[in-house]
Amino acid sequence: MVPGAARRHQERRCQERDTESGDPKPLAEFQRAAADLVRPLVDAWQRHRRDGAQAATSAAAAHLAALRDKGERHLTEAQAAAATGPTARGRFGMCGRLDVCPGI
Repeated sequence: MVPGAARRHQERRCQERDTESGDPKPLAEFQRAAADLVRPLVDAWQRHRRDGAQAATSAAAAHLAALRDKGERHLTEAQAAAATGPTARGRFGMCGRLDVCPGI
């Protein structure tokens, strides 16, 4: 750890102790500082979510609605592709590590 990180870790440990003793203020201050730290990234995270997970969820919902209504056009328009394997391994994803396979 770098000295600043070690200091912040020690401060966090003290905040935990204070919160456990009934004082909620240190934890609230820590949470406020954490939010301030990541707030500049929110717009990029929103775009990433909208263009990734939300787009995939919307497409899946449309496909399910089409199937319910006896439509299968999305199946006839689908394409199959052969994957040659991941181009990157062990990247961090929202739920842990992931391997990246383009086009899938």
